[in-house]
Amino acid sequence: MRAPSSLLAGIALAAVAIVGTQQACAQSPDMTRENSNSVSYVKHPDGAYSVYRRGLNEEGKREMVSKTYTSKGELASRNVYFTGKYGHLTACHIFDNKNNLLYKVSYGYDKKARLIEERMFDANAKNEDGSPKVVQRVLYYYDSSGNRSKPVVVNLNTAIPTIRPTMEDNPYNAAAPKPAARPASTPSSR
Repeated sequence: MRAPSSLLAGIALAAVAIVGTQQACAQSPDMTRENSNSVSYVKHPDGAYSVYRRGLNEEGKREMVSKTYTSKGELASRNVYFTGKYGHLTACHIFDNKNNLLYKVSYGYDKKARLIEERMFDANAKNEDGSPKVVQRVLYYYDSSGNRSKPVVVNLNTAIPTIRPTMEDNPYNAAAPKPAARPASTPSSR
């Protein structure tokens, strides 16, 4: 069973929210968050909700499991996030409501331990050379003050390729003016 392409963007945003659930809830008056030791609850504006549980798995590795439920209380998806020694995300496995593995996500960091990329792989597809098939990349950039940009989402699903925000968008300041259009030019002959 293939997930709709709109689910890809939602899953990426959910992963971003997990990195900073407290910040996301603080910035959105439509989300509420309750925390009880290693369990967090997030209610979404559409009535859906997510439950996050942190702890050690059977192998003694740190992980966080999130389950998202529809407004009717039906399981929509389950994500298992693996964290490193210092609590940073290292990988994620994304399952549908029937426990089928749909996607795997890896996280990349720079030398300052800042998140710079998320790569989402289709768990059921491979490239011609046998390597995992990347279906989406989420990129982050940092300005000279260390402020992270809005995520730049590159959907590599060939049926619906998208890049958000567009190249004209300023990822650091949404209110910044768009650059002026370049004048039409003719190719020079050499």
